[in-house]
Amino acid sequence: PAVVVYVALVGAALAIVFTEPRYLPRPADFLIVSSTGRSLALLWCVSLIAMGAHELAHLLAATFLGVRASFSLGSRLFFAVAQTDLTDLWLVDRPQRYLAYAAGMACDLVLASTALIALWLDDHLVLPLPVVLCRVLRTAILVQLVGVLWQFNVYLRTDVYYLIANATGCRNLSR
Repeated sequence: PAVVVYVALVGAALAIVFTEPRYLPRPADFLIVSSTGRSLALLWCVSLIAMGAHELAHLLAATFLGVRASFSLGSRLFFAVAQTDLTDLWLVDRPQRYLAYAAGMACDLVLASTALIALWLDDHLVLPLPVVLCRVLRTAILVQLVGVLWQFNVYLRTDVYYLIANATGCRNLSR
């Protein structure tokens, strides 16, 4: 049932974007308030929440599969990253691994979709929201979508790297 709800949310958000392209994120969405310093602080907070939700989704999916997982901070190339150690996931059947590997990006898409739908409901006077919250939601959408795009940096061992590794049965794509 949860997957049906997630697909419905993402589908509704995509329908909104296709019918009303003004909901597509723009770089200006990073500016939440008039002060650059406060906007950066709010952007940092939104990014931390998004990152935490992404990694928590991996952790919960692994736990659901009965696999031990842990959360830590690390680095990829010269980027500081939060990461969930899913090493023991190789003990689970290959089709089940996709759940844990894709959980973070799925979480990102569901949260971005929920924020976009909330903005649409606000614009159609169904769910009145404060102006600042609308700006934060626009920033959250942009942060989430940039986060999903980041996962395609396969050379940094991101989620897409592990999805490809799982699909090919190769534990180390670099070799």
